[in-house]
Amino acid sequence: MPTHTRLALACTLAALAPHALADVIEIKPDADATIFRDLDTPVTQLSSGQGTGLYAGRTASRANIIQRSLLRFNLSQIPAGSTITGAQLFLSVTKVPSAAAANTLTLHRVSSAWNEGPSESFGGNGASSVAGDVSWDRRVFPATSWSTPGGDFVSTASATASAPSSLTRFSFASSAALVADVQAWLDTPAANHGWLLRGNETTGRSTRQLASSEAEDADQRPSLRVTFTPPPTCGSIDFNGDGLFPDDNDLVDFLVVLAGGTCSTPSCGTIDFNGDGLFPDDNDLIAFLRVLAGGNC
Repeated sequence: MPTHTRLALACTLAALAPHALADVIEIKPDADATIFRDLDTPVTQLSSGQGTGLYAGRTASRANIIQRSLLRFNLSQIPAGSTITGAQLFLSVTKVPSAAAANTLTLHRVSSAWNEGPSESFGGNGASSVAGDVSWDRRVFPATSWSTPGGDFVSTASATASAPSSLTRFSFASSAALVADVQAWLDTPAANHGWLLRGNETTGRSTRQLASSEAEDADQRPSLRVTFTPPPTCGSIDFNGDGLFPDDNDLVDFLVVLAGGTCSTPSCGTIDFNGDGLFPDDNDLIAFLRVLAGGNC
């Protein structure tokens, strides 16, 4: 490459600030459920897989039922190989007990598979577990147990939020741990067992009713907002679209366009050759030369 061309290219790269492109997607749960522990009769299995509410905390009516909820999100809409940069979980409070106690909610990554199930509780006391439910002792009722009653999950919370004492929508803000969870699930879908939601389990009247994925109002249902950068996707080595490739003219046209010039044909490709959202940058040239030589993007 002539020296003056290198200088022109270097000046162009230095003068134009690269910018990153990111995508945002809102995902509804593909499964959510509540499990209940009745402290008066702990052998009773109680569930709610199809109820319109999710619960976390301890009941107000008798103050002897502990509730935890599970949520799982299918990430298949996000291209494999993407880099997750943000993850924010939104929930809606739909019922609060009178004289409600404070409730700090925590999200924990679940480490074992579970099943949503067909049971439906019309309140915070749960319904009798039936085949296919998730419950306090069974991740799939009646035969498959959790390793630890109450759910198999990472003890360190991935996120924390204060439960509102009013009917409102709130969120768990994006954190490094939430991002790491979603990235791990995207990279290894078989390990995606979602999160377990815990609340104040020692004080009566701490529970909150939250809209589930079955809630009548779709705007109140849980939602996971994921920000991600798609994986690079290289363009065609027939950069100038003349039907001849690989040839020197493709490289010449690529360098000319990269330096801010005009393509010799009306059908040149994008100078963001590697599709990483950063352009113009040296990595586009490196990727182009690699593909031109017969390598991978």
